[in-house]
Amino acid sequence: MVQKGQFLERSTLIPVGADGAVMEGTVHRGQKSPPLLILPPRPEEGGGMDHVVAAEVAFAVARAGFPTLRFNHRGVGASQGVR
Repeated sequence: MVQKGQFLERSTLIPVGADGAVMEGTVHRGQKSPPLLILPPRPEEGGGMDHVVAAEVAFAVARAGFPTLRFNHRGVGASQGVR
């Protein structure tokens, strides 16, 4: 159960390309506009959607009421395909 003051994050799979591949993402709900896309650092820089900076930015703007999406690049985590 989500309690007052907490925010809910959900895993999602995002279809990309004609090959049927999917990218792994995490979304936060929010009522404000615009929805925000959080771009993590590139994999060769140690990045992914759970990178500390990407996650903290997502948490901060989610607390402010904005919906967010952050993702893993192709070939990272459950994201399919080759970068």
